[in-house]
Amino acid sequence: MKQLTLNDGRSMEVQSVAVSGGVMHIRMILTTSEQLKAYFMDKFATSHMTLYENGKKTAEYENYTILEYIKEEPGGIWEVKMRQTEADTDTRLTALE
Repeated sequence: MKQLTLNDGRSMEVQSVAVSGGVMHIRMILTTSEQLKAYFMDKFATSHMTLYENGKKTAEYENYTILEYIKEEPGGIWEVKMRQTEADTDTRLTALE
């Protein structure tokens, strides 16, 4: 089980989180578009997100605060696309090296 925890302490069960080039794709089920809008339109909440898998922290995401879209796919699967506003200091330094 994967759990995505937002900066404000709210969390949700997710199927997958994929990040590439400043874009994040989050897939989940058993939710509504209204719930997703409440989570992902909140810039404070999405400024820092932590992914847990089976209770262990597996990844942290910084500054994915721009909601690009929320879409429903067949079978009740929801996908959220977020864009990173600015990389955290460690990410920027790594990219420069």
